[in-house]
Amino acid sequence: MGREGDYGGGSGGDNPGGSGGDGGDWFDTQPPPPGGTAFDDNAVRAAYRQYLGRDPSAAELQAHHGNPGGSAAVVQLIKDSPEAKDYTAHGGGGPQGGDYQGWIMQQLEGKPFNQQALLDHEADWRARGIILQPANAQGERTKVQLPNGQIVRLGFGEGHPVWVVQSGPGGGGAAPNPTMSPAPPPYASTPWTGGDYTPPPLPDDLQHEFVAPTQAEVEASPGYQTRLDTGRLTRERAASARGTLSSGGTLKALERYAQDYASNEYSNVYGQRLSTRNQNYSEYQGAVGVGQQTYMNRYNAWADENGRTRTDYTLNNDTRRNWENDYWARLRDLYRGGLDASL
Repeated sequence: MGREGDYGGGSGGDNPGGSGGDGGDWFDTQPPPPGGTAFDDNAVRAAYRQYLGRDPSAAELQAHHGNPGGSAAVVQLIKDSPEAKDYTAHGGGGPQGGDYQGWIMQQLEGKPFNQQALLDHEADWRARGIILQPANAQGERTKVQLPNGQIVRLGFGEGHPVWVVQSGPGGGGAAPNPTMSPAPPPYASTPWTGGDYTPPPLPDDLQHEFVAPTQAEVEASPGYQTRLDTGRLTRERAASARGTLSSGGTLKALERYAQDYASNEYSNVYGQRLSTRNQNYSEYQGAVGVGQQTYMNRYNAWADENGRTRTDYTLNNDTRRNWENDYWARLRDLYRGGLDASL
């Protein structure tokens, strides 16, 4: 993977003369200092990142070349410096013994694990030679390159940090060690709490068949006899005034009047009773309709909510499955590319 992972970028920046890639930086091209003492610039840079949280400037690195104890002595000086103690006291420090996994996982522990969690540490990681890789096809930056060139996926698709080695040191095609998220729980709909539909109670007169009134009931109705007597008395007086009260025609007329009156009154009572029953039935049907509509509104709201949760469940499950399929495909491509390169 070149020297980009060792020094936070291979295109210059704080590294004068650097050309990136496998060509190394300017300091790597310089001869050893006088006296032939071997000096490891990378060890000094790593010490700066670990104990001071930054890269050395070109002047600092050049000055260290004059230390007769070589890079090992410089590393010890950096470790024991007041700046290093102050950096450590304020939460600095880096991976001990090259344990990048333990150090990074400790940094991410207990924090909401998402893209921002990685971005929050990007500057600190870069200072230690850990490079947060460019975004993938989904626009997510989930991989880091360690100083030894190893590529590791930290994820956050699983909702928690993972450590998935995707290439060996130097970018080779070491076999991946992926982890897959567990299967989702079965979909469970929202429990129905609406109960069963219950129609309103029937009015009393609808709880049995319609029964026509009897003549006796008609005659017993309020005002029946009074109205009959009044009509007969009126007709008798008219006949008496004409002198025909005792005639056969008058008697027949009075009898016909009584019969007609009784028939009309019966029709009226019958119609009133039937109209009352029909009115009660109509009102009952209206109450049934209102109850049914209320029940259906409650049921439809429940069904709509379950439809939304089922759609969300299916969408999330499909999204995760597509993501994992893509992830596995990229792992296979990466592994095969490394394997081909090693042959």
